[in-house]
Amino acid sequence: VAARIFLSLARAGSPVRTAVVRLRTQPGAEVGDLDPERTLERAGGRPRTREDLVLQGWGGSPRRLVPAIHHSGSMRGAALAVACVATAAVALAAREHGGCGIVAFARIPRVIQERRRPRPVHDLVGDVLALEGGGTTDLAAAIEASARQLGDDRAGRREVLLLSDCLATAGGDPAAALGGIERLHVLGTSDTPAAREAGLEMARRGNGRYALVESAGAVGRRVREVLG
Repeated sequence: VAARIFLSLARAGSPVRTAVVRLRTQPGAEVGDLDPERTLERAGGRPRTREDLVLQGWGGSPRRLVPAIHHSGSMRGAALAVACVATAAVALAAREHGGCGIVAFARIPRVIQERRRPRPVHDLVGDVLALEGGGTTDLAAAIEASARQLGDDRAGRREVLLLSDCLATAGGDPAAALGGIERLHVLGTSDTPAAREAGLEMARRGNGRYALVESAGAVGRRVREVLG
């Protein structure tokens, strides 16, 4: 019953965007704005065919997104509900792009969905509900595991959505684990001053955005807010 409720919340409102819009430059394109400088360079100063023309236009490219779900002792009650809805919202949105990797972590990260091997979203929510809280929090290990789930595919933006209070109690410097991640966004699960400061700093160092999630019903809005 709980899983069905969380799935309903994840589907409510506007869908989460799993693509980003970027300015693309393409020789021989049929539509777009002419880039004179690149056209002349490509054609040696004398464009003769359509293939010599370099055009620019806006287009979407897939977002390589990995949610990392914190489940140490601080992730109980309302925070666990938030984690379930966030997991479901991203997993549902990512299905059209072949799925996404999903990592759960406390001291040791655990992959609950491999990238390109999507599972039923209902089962993913059940896995999150079954996570046991407790123990220490190793943010650096979680970020490293998330980066591995992004794989070596460079098509699209490589992003991690970290759902946590960001108060690491074990491991090394989380910022040192950001290699291979273009942006790390933070959904904060605690409104204490220390947690807010840690979440804002983690998002800043990860070139991402921070938002505090007040309730499970606010998850979709906050996810869309940080992903843009």
